[in-house]
Amino acid sequence: MPYVKAQMEDIIPSDYLQRHFDGDNITSLKKLMTAGEAPVVKPGFCSWRYAYSIDRIIEKLAITEAEMKHLDCLVSKGIKRNRKNDTNRQKDEEKRRKAGAVERESYEGNSLSKMKPWEAEGISRKTWYKKRKLEASSVHESIKNIG
Repeated sequence: MPYVKAQMEDIIPSDYLQRHFDGDNITSLKKLMTAGEAPVVKPGFCSWRYAYSIDRIIEKLAITEAEMKHLDCLVSKGIKRNRKNDTNRQKDEEKRRKAGAVERESYEGNSLSKMKPWEAEGISRKTWYKKRKLEASSVHESIKNIG
């Protein structure tokens, strides 16, 4: 450290070096003082030099997609995305049910297009809908006349 300060005396005013240099450059000075030491690694963690990506670990351990379905951590990005989409789809469906939406099977099971009442009457679909429309308008007119 004295060597660094001696080299800087020619460039930087000595007053600054004595009073402010250490405080203004504390981070750089700490790195300089600990340059030869091994990096401190927290327990349970590995050095950044030895940290493998999830994909690399999966490759090294030869984990198959069938095995990944039973794992939580060592899972490829595609499987994680599929799991997230599935849970989002389930949550969305629950929200729709709470809001009163009917399941597609029951909706379609009771639909007119499945029941085909026009075939029972022996008329075309178009004619059946026209007849229904005329009946509805006549009921509406009779209600108007009453009120």
